[in-house]
Amino acid sequence: MDRLLAKDAVLETVYTLAYSLDQLDRKGILSCFKPDTPFTFDISTVLGHPATDLTPEEYYQAACNVLGGFHATHHLLGYPLVVYSGGELEAAHVKVYISAFHGLEGPDGGIAESATAYVSWNLDVELWEGKWVVRRLVVKKSALDHPGS
Repeated sequence: MDRLLAKDAVLETVYTLAYSLDQLDRKGILSCFKPDTPFTFDISTVLGHPATDLTPEEYYQAACNVLGGFHATHHLLGYPLVVYSGGELEAAHVKVYISAFHGLEGPDGGIAESATAYVSWNLDVELWEGKWVVRRLVVKKSALDHPGS
């Protein structure tokens, strides 16, 4: 039963991060991390940027810079896999596929153009002060650019 309760709490952190990114909700995003503590963010296979350590506030600002340019975003998560590190329920690795919709506003206020990125989130999370927080987030392409190649 402890394992199921821990999994539910881990997933609540992952879902909160995805939902908060769509809303650019600062409080929600920051709640997914240990305050003022850098974590590793790696989006190198998607955008080519090298992995870097960011504070939660720096991550929020980066998200605003990228996602704020879209009229709408929606991160739809598939079924996540949670694997605990060791026998204790204090650290885990989460892998989840995501279809990430990004829409640009048209002259009529609706969506004029859109792009959907198919990626996976690979997160290392740890139990900190009774809640699960992200320590590492790796975003990887999960679909080929040219199917069949």
